[in-house]
Amino acid sequence: MSLEKLPVNIPAEKFTDYALDPKRQPDKAKAFRDALGYTLDNYRELIDNIR
Repeated sequence: MSLEKLPVNIPAEKFTDYALDPKRQPDKAKAFRDALGYTLDNYRELIDNIR
């Protein structure tokens, strides 16, 4: 079985303006950084990995 990237719309703002923003969501941003290594600097990689 091959898993291909599906054309899914994932708004970047969900990450850049919310989940990974240390000013708006410090606890959530810290959890993403510490547990998964994602920050505002590499949010596109996170979106690609979700896809």
